[in-house]
Amino acid sequence: MLVGVPSGWPTLLVLLLAVEISFVRSSIFMDEARSQLLVKEKSIRFGSEILLNSQEKKANRNLMAIKKKEITEALETHQFPPSMHFFQAKQLIEDSRVFHIIKKIPKGAALHLHEFGMASMEWLVKNVTYRPHCYFCITPEGILQFRFAQSAPRNRKGRECSNWVLLEDHRKKLKDITEFDKR
Repeated sequence: MLVGVPSGWPTLLVLLLAVEISFVRSSIFMDEARSQLLVKEKSIRFGSEILLNSQEKKANRNLMAIKKKEITEALETHQFPPSMHFFQAKQLIEDSRVFHIIKKIPKGAALHLHEFGMASMEWLVKNVTYRPHCYFCITPEGILQFRFAQSAPRNRKGRECSNWVLLEDHRKKLKDITEFDKR
């Protein structure tokens, strides 16, 4: 027995040591389990089976570097688009270098659509164009364009459009909304 130490202390020290050893073993197990889970998740992630060639790997590294830089800047300025309402983030997204790069990337998957995966025009008119903030315009070629925005969108360079009109306001002025929707 130790002199000057209460009689229960050695037992307490042994107990604390046992708890610490148990905790360390448990945390090592949790780290291993977490690592295994992350590997498994990565293996089932969308596109995980795609192997990139050296040029694609380089492009991916560059894109990821730009993305990381944008995320860092966004967190520093407290303007992180994924944490904002779309209308507040829209301009930040459109100004993003990553967004401009992604817009230029071919969208092969979208070129192969199946009929059952598409919505009918009637469904689009009834379910989409009646939503708030839906604007429309007509291009010089007579093509009808729609855009959702908090206020009237600006025309993009090289894509002149008639004035953007809030569809909700336009429908209020019509005598026959049903006929308009059929067109």
